[in-house]
Amino acid sequence: MSEYGSLDVIAALLYNVQELLVCCSLRFPTLEGQYKVDYVGQQLGNYRILRLLGTGGFAEVYLGEHIRLNTEAAIKVLHTQLTDKEMEDFLNEARTIARLDHPNIVRVMEFDVQAGNPFLVMTYAVNNTLRQRHPRGQRLSLATIVPYVKQVADALQYAHESKLIHRDVKPENMLVGRRNEILLSDFGIATVARTSRSGTGQDMAGTAAYMAPEQIQGHPRYASDQYSLGIVVYEWLTGDRPFHGSFIETCSQHLYAYPPPLRAKMAEAPPEVEQVVLKALEKDSYQRFPSIQAFAAALDQASKSSQTVATALSPHSVHPAAIPTCPDCGKQVPPNATFCGNCGYHFPVILGEAQPTFQASRDGHTPPIASQYGGQTQGQVGNWPHLNTVGATGAAGAAGITPRLYPLPAQKPRSKRTMLIASALLLVALIVAGIVGYPYINMLLHPPPASLACLSSIQNLLLGDCFQDNTNQWDLTGQPGQFSVNISNGSLVLKDNNNTLLPEVVRGNPHMFTDFRLEVDADLSQGDPINGYGVIIRGALDTSGTFKTYYRFELFGNGQYAIYKGVQSGSGTSDMVLVAVTSSNAIYQQGSINHIRITATGGTIALMVNNVAVHSITDSSYNTGYVALFVSNVQSAAPMAQATFSKLGIYQS
Repeated sequence: MSEYGSLDVIAALLYNVQELLVCCSLRFPTLEGQYKVDYVGQQLGNYRILRLLGTGGFAEVYLGEHIRLNTEAAIKVLHTQLTDKEMEDFLNEARTIARLDHPNIVRVMEFDVQAGNPFLVMTYAVNNTLRQRHPRGQRLSLATIVPYVKQVADALQYAHESKLIHRDVKPENMLVGRRNEILLSDFGIATVARTSRSGTGQDMAGTAAYMAPEQIQGHPRYASDQYSLGIVVYEWLTGDRPFHGSFIETCSQHLYAYPPPLRAKMAEAPPEVEQVVLKALEKDSYQRFPSIQAFAAALDQASKSSQTVATALSPHSVHPAAIPTCPDCGKQVPPNATFCGNCGYHFPVILGEAQPTFQASRDGHTPPIASQYGGQTQGQVGNWPHLNTVGATGAAGAAGITPRLYPLPAQKPRSKRTMLIASALLLVALIVAGIVGYPYINMLLHPPPASLACLSSIQNLLLGDCFQDNTNQWDLTGQPGQFSVNISNGSLVLKDNNNTLLPEVVRGNPHMFTDFRLEVDADLSQGDPINGYGVIIRGALDTSGTFKTYYRFELFGNGQYAIYKGVQSGSGTSDMVLVAVTSSNAIYQQGSINHIRITATGGTIALMVNNVAVHSITDSSYNTGYVALFVSNVQSAAPMAQATFSKLGIYQS
């Protein structure tokens, strides 16, 4: 997939900038409040609404009572009226969520659409949310944070294994149950609300504070939830989130700015804990922990290690960082200040003059300042860089001369609207530059590991696998005598004994592809030669994980091939034959490896086998979706077909 290079993505991002401007109150029309109704005293489904519990940007939550059982439940009503397509999306999402059964996930007991308004009936958490228990700005101890994180991560790991991404992890969605257990809520519901464009700017901005870079770009992954939880941990530890500002400014920082080290906000932050949190906040999702549970385990271990080290230190062995002072009036100033708020003097950089240093502390030594790694260093110049070659202890400093500081001329303040528009235009430019340059910059900054040495090329690589391990999260499962999925000797081995088609979906990062080039070596290693194997692209899955639409490129052990299109109808999904079973001299028969190459660009999809063009189709029905490798034990063959795949590479086209 050309995740970062397609014109479709650029157009979507430009459209989203308008949405960002809405969030920044630039007087664009919104739907806020259009569908809000007071439901107190009314009945939704089997529940009578008793009172309002709370309201958010895209939903209101009521306390309801079952009309026959007299049991209480929380009723979440979305601020929108759905179109037929949106209603289908909502019901599908709600069905998926309702199947989640985990002690740390809020149960969805009922859902429906009444008079066009969608609602869900959920477990009533009597102890409110973690946001209410721990208000903004409050610092929490590791002893409090780690149990929270372990429960939330356990819930998210279960969801990820159920092929579901939360997309909105934040303290407001962490409820506290009757036994003080943490209950994660709002799985995917925010997506439905935003699809219908009912979210308010306030809610979207609040969510943006925890949103992963790839999610901002429209490509959420399992690792996106890890990033969001990392932001939550950062906030709990320091009492402050790493990024601030308007919606546009916050999104821009998530995309391009690295979070300040924990010790910049919390001098006593254990280095082991800081390392774990910053790894979860990596911009590149590949560089984060392999799973959300691995993140929680690492945080737990780092917490225990830091406690062990702390007991070996005296209570006075750690000192807070000294606060810099203004060289002119002596008042304290923030570490990154460019002017003194007391006397108004700016700290200019003047070529050829010694630059001002921090006011000496009472013991005569320069106070420590934060290094780029978050540690403390002694005897360094403060936050005013010098352009000359005279150091902090150079001629002016040695003579005890305080360089003269001149106030900058007053500047006309810019209007907030102008600044927001300028920020929006800058964000567009940065995003477009990132889209064009990302594959090359990413390749330089993060060269592929040695585990991809099997690939003939790594240029513009989006996803690769030499099948030495399960880095890409293949679903390695099976049932004896029915089917199996294994990684063995550098190959992914798919085996079916049920005369059915067994697909294995690519679930690495990324796992959704639009325009791309796929290359893989494959062969039918066991079974009747009339059995098939190959690649599914641009597929869509239903809530049970079954493909409902797709393009399927199938090779057969006897040297033939066919191309199918999955089409939905009232009775389910059926194959539409795009290219009937045809022989090709380019395809080797069973026992020999075929090198398959599929190139998808817009509505044109081309199949090459062993570097020979076999067939090209033009069809624009499906333009993005999942990729899968498969083996097909056809009905007319004896039970058992096995296909082996190796050297998988998916490249930007």
